[in-house]
Amino acid sequence: MARRVSAKDIRGQCQTVSLALRKFISKIQKNSEFDPELSRAI
Repeated sequence: MARRVSAKDIRGQCQTVSLALRKFISKIQKNSEFDPELSRAI
């Protein structure tokens, strides 16, 4: 039986994803070899 997903679960999932995304972006920006134009686009 499929469990119903609550709004709280979805919000928690979104927070986790956005946190991971921020970590990833800061890692990219710290990487000096990374294309600065792409870094600006982010």
